[in-house]
Amino acid sequence: ADELDCIAGMPVLPALHLLWGAKEAIYKSYGQRGLNFINDIRVLPFVFHPESGDFRALLPGNTLYLLRYQ
Repeated sequence: ADELDCIAGMPVLPALHLLWGAKEAIYKSYGQRGLNFINDIRVLPFVFHPESGDFRALLPGNTLYLLRYQ
């Protein structure tokens, strides 16, 4: 629900692609099985810029990931 709130007002398809892409990239870079997309990877609120931008995601143990998109 928090992630849906943070993309409110953004174009739906790009916002969902960003969220899914971020979670998939984090899952792959984390390198350990058992990481749950919904419960373990939390994308923090961010401001959407159509061309490029960055945002953060929080993982178990308060591990913070910085992600950039173009």
